[in-house]
Amino acid sequence: MNAQTKNFLIYSASAGSGKTFTLVSNYLCKILDQGGSFSQVLAITFTNKATAEMKARIIAELDLLATGKESNHLTVLLQNLPFTEDEIRTRAGSQLQKILHDYSSFSVSTIDSYFQVLTRTLTRELRIPIKFDIELNEERIRHEIAARLLAKAGYDTELTNWLRDLLYDKLEQGKGWKIQPELRSMTAEVMHKEAARQLASTADRDKIRLLLHELDAIRNELESNLRTLGEEGLKAISEAGVTVDDFAYKSKGAA
Repeated sequence: MNAQTKNFLIYSASAGSGKTFTLVSNYLCKILDQGGSFSQVLAITFTNKATAEMKARIIAELDLLATGKESNHLTVLLQNLPFTEDEIRTRAGSQLQKILHDYSSFSVSTIDSYFQVLTRTLTRELRIPIKFDIELNEERIRHEIAARLLAKAGYDTELTNWLRDLLYDKLEQGKGWKIQPELRSMTAEVMHKEAARQLASTADRDKIRLLLHELDAIRNELESNLRTLGEEGLKAISEAGVTVDDFAYKSKGAA
């Protein structure tokens, strides 16, 4: 779904629905249009992985077009540009050569990288030192996210139920009632691991809840079996007349 405003074209879509394809098509339309130049187009993504993927996709599609090979983007380009297929392929070859000869002007970057460049360009206006380092206070961010999640308890039913289950699980394991450390730990996982971010953005909450219940049942069954084995072992030891003194290291050992 897309919404056209006066200056923006907004695409709203779920994960895996073809957003990258749409963005690459739009980028190609911009640089292949009359007077278009790749150095005048800025594309911004969220992660370094997405940046590398988008750059690779753009280069690959330009190469396919320039060499006369089949491209999934050609139909979109023909629909949106006033050129024939041969003209589009010629323009693609020209833009590809320009990008390869001036790759530093190929502006596809993450949001934070863009703002770093912008900040360094405006150091005088912002009255900050020309040489500066950006540090991310992750501990503060994790504390803030945990606090915001807890503040929503009682208002967001699904979140409240999840926090309650987390609390009960901690109490059952004898780990106390404070769940802030677990929330901060989960935040760290999402911040540092791409797989965790992908799971957090695409996972089905109902399936996760069902999986957690199944894992909880497996754990309870395992604990019950171990407890039964322990009780049977103690009973066998008692019936055999074995005491603590019969074990190695006596009371200081495994017994």
